[in-house]
Amino acid sequence: MRMVLLGLFLLGTVTSGMAAPREAAGEQAGVASSDNIVQIRLRSQDRWVPCQVGDLLVPGDSIRTGNRSSASLLLSDQTMMRLGANTEVKLVSMTDSSGTLCEKFVVSVGRTWAKVTPGNNFQLHGPNAVAAVKGTVLEMDCSKKGVTRVNVWEGSVRCKPSHGEAVEIASLQSMVADHRGGHMEICAVDERDGWQRWNR
Repeated sequence: MRMVLLGLFLLGTVTSGMAAPREAAGEQAGVASSDNIVQIRLRSQDRWVPCQVGDLLVPGDSIRTGNRSSASLLLSDQTMMRLGANTEVKLVSMTDSSGTLCEKFVVSVGRTWAKVTPGNNFQLHGPNAVAAVKGTVLEMDCSKKGVTRVNVWEGSVRCKPSHGEAVEIASLQSMVADHRGGHMEICAVDERDGWQRWNR
């Protein structure tokens, strides 16, 4: 039921008793699930606070998970984004300067998975690479050593290392950018663990 209410809220159906949103409905991402240690940091604050299902993030807010923890975000276009353990993500923007939907997140560290609604602009920015898509299923894994891996499970993703040319990554391919963002390797996806299999 909480998931249904969250979806209605993000689509603009506001029921009585709900707190007034800090942004328009299209500028928000709702916390759809929260397991174990999950915290958010509002753009106007310096401290992290516990997160609950139904909390809303606006551009400038961040969310992070602890050890053996996970969370998921539901966006206004029904794009679903999941965070694995020990992951930190910042919501940068939901629309561009013209008001067109353009969802942009920065992944500082950890693992994210996203099922992007077809036709919508969605970007994941890692420490040394950017993955831009228009409707697909992808995963980004950013290690503490600065290595960024992008796995494409469905569709295709345009990836650009911080020092190099953009390339198109096809379904079931993986892109790995080193900590300098200059060397990029493309290979077949390696389904390494249960978290990946659960997301699929």
